[in-house]
Amino acid sequence: MGHFTCLDKANEWNRCGRVHSSEATARKCCESSGLTTRYYVKRDRQDIEGILTNWALTRPTKERLAEVRWDLDNEHRGKPLCEIPYVHLVATLVELGKRAQDDASTPRKRELAAARAKWVELELSAKPQEEQAPPQTEPTPEPTPMQTDTDQSDLAVLRRLLGGGTDQAETRRIAEQAARDAIAQAANDGSLTYKVEVKRPDATTWTPPNGAVHDAFEAVASWVGINIPVLVKGPAGTGKSFLAKQVAEALGLPFAEMSLSGGTAEHHFVGSRLPGKDGAFEHRTTPFLECYENGGVVLLDEVDACDENVLLSINNGIANGRLAVPGRDDAPFALKHKDFRLIAAANTYGTGPSAMYVGRNQLDAAFLDRFAVMDVDYDKKLERALCADAQQVANRWWEIREAATSKQLRRVVSTRSLLRAVVMHKSLGYSVDKCVEVFTTSWTADECKAVGVTRG
Repeated sequence: MGHFTCLDKANEWNRCGRVHSSEATARKCCESSGLTTRYYVKRDRQDIEGILTNWALTRPTKERLAEVRWDLDNEHRGKPLCEIPYVHLVATLVELGKRAQDDASTPRKRELAAARAKWVELELSAKPQEEQAPPQTEPTPEPTPMQTDTDQSDLAVLRRLLGGGTDQAETRRIAEQAARDAIAQAANDGSLTYKVEVKRPDATTWTPPNGAVHDAFEAVASWVGINIPVLVKGPAGTGKSFLAKQVAEALGLPFAEMSLSGGTAEHHFVGSRLPGKDGAFEHRTTPFLECYENGGVVLLDEVDACDENVLLSINNGIANGRLAVPGRDDAPFALKHKDFRLIAAANTYGTGPSAMYVGRNQLDAAFLDRFAVMDVDYDKKLERALCADAQQVANRWWEIREAATSKQLRRVVSTRSLLRAVVMHKSLGYSVDKCVEVFTTSWTADECKAVGVTRG
């Protein structure tokens, strides 16, 4: 049997609230409304669950719909209630129940809070009919503005559609999963405030100075912590170097960074034999070799821009723990320290140039096989934390980035450029438009138009 609901194109809240079992009944309901914008649609089971849940929750006081809609996950904000998945509605009910405990400053609010709490109790704590305890003889409470006999009948309809009853364990599982999804979404869009602490093996604690870490921090830190080299791949300016430095700080290890290119040679890794102050030749070490022998985290930045044959010279040293050091007569071989950790950062997977990154090399498969690969992207949560006192600049950057991505422009709207704009905004007093103008100086007129940038 099909199910149909009546809607109004002009006002999504102006609906009859009923679920019609036949098309003829739905058509008759729409025609009797007298509105030319009224229409009906066929719904599947999941949509019907959402409609009934929301209607039962808000029907007595439809002016509260706006508040319920505000409580919903940002991903669904602005959608008609019938288009929102049922699990997100359950998460909303949980939030309403929590809020009801504190929302009691006036008689009206106390009344609404009691109604919300009652609904959450009915929906989330109900058991199948055969498991319910025998009813106790108690005075029937007066219905509140948000709880009526009709509400109870609607709840029964919802339970029949769900299969005869609401299992408490299943409802809890759905609610917990919805809560996890909501927390993840809130963390991503910056609306969730959280604290990061890393407990080191020596019992000390590390907390990021800016209060936030990159979205890929947990995975990368876990892998690097157990001595698995990691290749961090992502667009330019996504915070790959920032991420590597945070991992080193969290592990309590020294940090060294090497920016590689086509001019990088073997001696940049293992050092050179050069004249000293007295004219005698001596070996000059490198940051890479220092960390290799004494412990530390090394970041090989832009590793896909390096000559693949040069990287092969350190390949055995990464895998086997022994690295040849030409020109160092007293110790011709370096032994890998137990706390040596390696992170590589690249814009490609090392498979050659792409449309955006044309100067990249194809790396040897034996070298790439040493690394676990982590894809990273721009992290709005981290950007929000770094730009806490320049949120207008960040908002504009996100708009431009989204437009550039949707229009498939070959332009990078990076975290690095955002932080540079924030410095201009705070130190030089540049307006948001001035920061955008500086950032898009090299863009064509068509590119600026595509992302909504107007040049004065």
